[in-house]
Amino acid sequence: MKKILLLVILLTQQTFAAETYVSGRVSDITSITDGLLIRLETREVPRICENRNPWGYLIIPQARKTILAAFLMNWARKKPQVTLYVDENQGSASFCTIKQIDHQS
Repeated sequence: MKKILLLVILLTQQTFAAETYVSGRVSDITSITDGLLIRLETREVPRICENRNPWGYLIIPQARKTILAAFLMNWARKKPQVTLYVDENQGSASFCTIKQIDHQS
């Protein structure tokens, strides 16, 4: 039983990145004029976002108010475990654009 509990604890702290999404624990947020920047503990980003910026930030644009509100509500409730989905068609911007966030309990 102890081994199973230890395995569950270790797995919940890991980060997983795929082509257009990444899962992990949010460790930092900051705001800029274009929107809210989010970074995971490991600075992992989806594969299509690699080499965009060295800091590992993804952006929720100011125009996506519902996503911003839901994220900030869950951040305030101390729910940092998320899966971040990004737009498939990223331009040449420094930050990949988040299109959906799933919060885990």
